[in-house]
Amino acid sequence: MADSLLEVTNLDVTYRTKRDSVQAVSNASFSIESNGYFGLVGESGCGKSTLARAVMNSLDTNGEISGGEIRYRGDPIHNLSDREYKNSVRWDEIAFIPQSAMNSLDPLTTVQNQALEIAQAHKDWSNEKTLEKLRELFDIVGLPQSRIADYPHQFSGGMKQRAIIALSLLLDPSLVIADEPTTALDVIMQDQLLKYLDELRQERDFSLLMITHDIAVVFELCDSIAVMHGGQIAETGGITDVFDEPRHPYSILLQRAFPDVRFPDRSLEQIEGTPPPLSGSVDYCTFADRCPWAEPDCRDGAPPLEPVGGDASHLTSCIRSDEMEELAASHLEGRSTGESSVQSIQGSEQ
Repeated sequence: MADSLLEVTNLDVTYRTKRDSVQAVSNASFSIESNGYFGLVGESGCGKSTLARAVMNSLDTNGEISGGEIRYRGDPIHNLSDREYKNSVRWDEIAFIPQSAMNSLDPLTTVQNQALEIAQAHKDWSNEKTLEKLRELFDIVGLPQSRIADYPHQFSGGMKQRAIIALSLLLDPSLVIADEPTTALDVIMQDQLLKYLDELRQERDFSLLMITHDIAVVFELCDSIAVMHGGQIAETGGITDVFDEPRHPYSILLQRAFPDVRFPDRSLEQIEGTPPPLSGSVDYCTFADRCPWAEPDCRDGAPPLEPVGGDASHLTSCIRSDEMEELAASHLEGRSTGESSVQSIQGSEQ
């Protein structure tokens, strides 16, 4: 993958507790190309944020990368010390918009002083250049430029979210990891932010790892996607492939669990049950207990990511992927009244 900016290969992340170990991420692999927008999607607790923090070298003290590797521009970064990562990667190469972005600002100093500290640590910029870039970014994320001199407590929750996004983009990083960046924004600001991110890639060599539970956002914004469940990558590939031809049960059911404006009468799927506890070694498909098409073999070893129909760009970890289209069609038969009604309306209008 010569043009890959970020490569995650067979990554395991383990948390040590007093009672046991928890394998929060198991054998995860994906890559992000230069100027590529990649979505990592899955329900809460599936390991998305842990994977992002592993890339950012910011795991909790009881967490560790216990297997696999992470490469940035071809160089391994998973074994860097915190100081090495901070000096060579963080902020000016890879920036992070955390899930709790509203609480990430230093309450004791102004936003502009926080920007100056970041720039002074990583760039040979004048204060004037730094503040001018911050003003531009404030304008882009919908904040008055005059507010750069304010303290965080003077902002509302949504304004804090936008301010931390502006700080994350300050040094023109090559990769931004955004962990649920639109959570605290209203729908208008969400739309503005997503449009900005889409426009930004046309102007700079800029890649994005968008982490979210909202598969619709990923389908709208990103080029490629990885669907995650129970610490495992269930399916990964181009947006069109995964949207039109999903081959993992979780991908299929997750997609059908979200409303589609094209089919307002379609019944939504429910994914019954909860993800399994990931204590000890995870040597099984973590979706098996929730899957309507599971077989005994699904619990006999963790299935590897394999090409769908020989397509190396579309991978799934389901041992029944070759049958999945037929199985899903049979399972969902009779639940597609929305498609039928819309098609009949369109037919009558023509």
